[in-house]
Amino acid sequence: MAASQKSPLLLVLLDPHRYLSDNNANPIFRRKLRDIAIDIRTKGHMASVIIISPIVDIPIELEKEVTVLDFPLPDRAEISEMAHRILDRFDEIKAVTISRGEALIEALVDAALGLTYAEIENCLARSIAEDKTLDMSDVANITRQKQLIIRKSGVLEFFDTHELGVDQIGGLAALKGWLKTREAAFSEAGRNYGIAPPKGVLLTGVPGCGKSLSAKRVAAAWHLPLIRLDVGRIFTKWVGSSEGNIRSAISTAESVAPCVFWIDEIEKGMPRANGNGGDNGTSMRVFASFLTWLQEKTALVFVFATANQIDQLPPEILRKGRFDEIFFVDLPTDIERKEIIEIQIRKVGRSPDDYPLDELVHLSGEAALGDAQLG
Repeated sequence: MAASQKSPLLLVLLDPHRYLSDNNANPIFRRKLRDIAIDIRTKGHMASVIIISPIVDIPIELEKEVTVLDFPLPDRAEISEMAHRILDRFDEIKAVTISRGEALIEALVDAALGLTYAEIENCLARSIAEDKTLDMSDVANITRQKQLIIRKSGVLEFFDTHELGVDQIGGLAALKGWLKTREAAFSEAGRNYGIAPPKGVLLTGVPGCGKSLSAKRVAAAWHLPLIRLDVGRIFTKWVGSSEGNIRSAISTAESVAPCVFWIDEIEKGMPRANGNGGDNGTSMRVFASFLTWLQEKTALVFVFATANQIDQLPPEILRKGRFDEIFFVDLPTDIERKEIIEIQIRKVGRSPDDYPLDELVHLSGEAALGDAQLG
């Protein structure tokens, strides 16, 4: 930086993270940037450096020189304002028909939560381009596009649960009773009354007994979007990317809130009790970020975690306050198997009265016992 520089100067660096991270063997870029920061601070230069990056990967040499500003995804008010602005622009095109109304705006906002400004604009433009109209029928189309966009992250998946419900879960009476009493606390009326919303539950037990299915049914019964986190895909070979993935996943879940955040087989992403598994502490840092968020989160995100092997989970995550309750899911009893069989028969449009339910319950019990012995 020239010593004679008197006028204010703004230096913008676009996506420099690949040159500043530890993956780059040449330290000259970090040294140059640090020299600039020190010159600005010590020599009175009227200058600032803005680093624009999709991930937070600050080298240790620059940690004291950099202030991190996180730009979250747009909230409901910002999306509503943007939707009004886009619709106003399309109103000027005679060939396009826009069904204006607050009901449509609210539906569009609900469908667009969790997307960036560019993604929202692209979804609206695509919906209008398909049939030259925008009405309530396009909301489902935007939701489908949102599913594809979220899936591109490789870490999250958006599920449509409109056709599901808790009444389609056989057995699990204790879990269903708990969820029914907590549903009111998660509603807007409950929050206005001052009731603290539930944080989440952890389900553990025998594989194949309805843990994952329960997450889908709860989201449908509570009329909330369901976001699934693929724990195995959080971890990558790039330094800092794993931590960035968990932060991005949490940020997306909070932007879609209120929602159900489904973490399937959570034990796969947790550090083992005997060490960090030789990953240079990556799993420990990811776990620490998730644990802090789980304890301190204020967004209306109901965490629904499942685990097949609870003994592999660190004791910190099982402490009261991380999850509201922990439920064990065992093999179904005779009464529960009968309820499950009745549900499956009704799903294909048949009446359970037309079938020998007691015999089917007996046969299914023998099959379950044989599977357990083989296991």
